Amino acid sequence: MKHNYQNLPLKDKHLPLKNNVKRFDFVRKVKKSNAFYRWLKHLVAKIVMKKYHSQWSVSKDVKSSQLKSPYLVLSTHMSFIDMPMLVSALPDADFNIVCAIDGFKDFPEWLLRNVGCIGKRKFVNDLNLVRNLSYSAQNYPECSIAVYPEAKYSIDGCTSFLPDTLGKLAKFLDIPIVVVICHGDYISDPQWRHQPIVCKTNTEVKVIVDQEEIKTLSAGQIQQRIIKGFQYDEFKWWKDQQIKVDLPTRADGLHRILYQCPNCKKEFLMSSHNNVLHCDNCNKEWLMDEYGQLKATTGTTEFCHIPDWFNWQKENIKKEIASGKYYFEDKVRVRTLPNSKRFYNHGEGTLVHSKDGFKLVCEAYNEPTTIVWEPINTDGCHIEYNYKGEADAIDLSIHEDSYWLYPLTARNVVTKISLATDEFFRLASEKLKAEHALQAVTI
Repeated sequence: MKHNYQNLPLKDKHLPLKNNVKRFDFVRKVKKSNAFYRWLKHLVAKIVMKKYHSQWSVSKDVKSSQLKSPYLVLSTHMSFIDMPMLVSALPDADFNIVCAIDGFKDFPEWLLRNVGCIGKRKFVNDLNLVRNLSYSAQNYPECSIAVYPEAKYSIDGCTSFLPDTLGKLAKFLDIPIVVVICHGDYISDPQWRHQPIVCKTNTEVKVIVDQEEIKTLSAGQIQQRIIKGFQYDEFKWWKDQQIKVDLPTRADGLHRILYQCPNCKKEFLMSSHNNVLHCDNCNKEWLMDEYGQLKATTGTTEFCHIPDWFNWQKENIKKEIASGKYYFEDKVRVRTLPNSKRFYNHGEGTLVHSKDGFKLVCEAYNEPTTIVWEPINTDGCHIEYNYKGEADAIDLSIHEDSYWLYPLTARNVVTKISLATDEFFRLASEKLKAEHALQAVTI
């Protein structure tokens, strides 16, 4: 996978003043799609999913009465076809769907608003989102609410971080909860490969909290049900279903998520080509078969199951952070996305990631700018591989803007940065809970 770092836009010649930039309107009330847009939404979903031979299944213990709107849908997020799979699996439902601001950039804002989408910046606490979700639940009883709780594409095809506020949100909305697991879309188009293929898909629909239970269960009990019902492993599903992917380049880009060699332990020196994963330091190679399994060409196969390799990297990051050794710094190309219209290019800046969180120093809108994202306020960061065919990107947001940052020197680092962000947040959350518990005992 080649990156065109040299083609990244330089600073725009005519940047607006910071106070003159039009911002995305998150306050604007969510719309209920009319008959035409509901028809259009389901038509597009039907057309997209027809070529995937999509199937869907509803848990045996689900009664038809439990699937009457409104309900809160928590859906997995693994590729572009998540939304068509969701709409196809629940053909009798209409949805107000939470969508990130870059989605409004990729599609016309007027279209997404008319089909009922609610705009949000990733990993930013936003009361406007809660207000819009509540407005939908109270004013559009024929509409359900669809949320992607992981807030980013699954990197390794397995469940990632789930906010511990989901149970509280469900209690606040006071509507049943449905979990939708979209199987096959990760296999079809994992973010690290960007070579979509057509394969069998299956959408699993589960009611995990019904209308009676939403009133009687505590937020903590609901949270535990969500966590239990939201577990998935697409590589295991791929193997179990014996879905044959004979794409010759099926391992292209795999080094983006498997960045550390388990043989020599070196980081960021992995490469991939066709169906081969290779360490450029020790020259060990692994073949990826048609069912997503790895096998070393020589010596021991350390990990045949890709998520096991990925989890090994997670554990190494935990040790590195615990020892105080984790630190990242690089020059980055800086872009901002204040609205759904366009990116603004601000030239180069410096990004640091450490135990203190992220720190960006740059010039934005012709003003010296320093932004710090503390670990306790950063429960994740959105990353993109070879975004728009240019380079790997890190997306960090504040309430009024989204900063898209492209490392200029470091290579193949965004996966580790994402995993380190998750670990720093976990540690900061545990520390905060311990402090609150101590205060409670003292009082």
